[in-house]
Amino acid sequence: MQPTRQHHKGDPLSERFPFIKDGVFTKDAWLLISPVPEDRLLDEHLAWHAKLLRQHMIFMKRLRSEGVTIDISCTCKLRDGTTQFAISSEQIDIFSHIGIQLTYLVIRS
Repeated sequence: MQPTRQHHKGDPLSERFPFIKDGVFTKDAWLLISPVPEDRLLDEHLAWHAKLLRQHMIFMKRLRSEGVTIDISCTCKLRDGTTQFAISSEQIDIFSHIGIQLTYLVIRS
């Protein structure tokens, strides 16, 4: 598994994240961005991540047992007045099983 991008604590944030404190990463970040097209359903993006996590579940659990914090943050852009989204239990189970919290940021475009 290779990251899409990697940042270290104190690195400046891109202008895409002006709402985050002080405009810098507050901790090291290893970013993995889904190759699923942006206009596809959130569930499809999570399915891609879930498949990857299932392939590396033992390693991810070991990281968690060693105290490594693993956060999954999803940014959703709502278009055309859409105000809801659904996530299947099939996709969310793996995150819960490993002990990973999902955070959602919803942006109205």
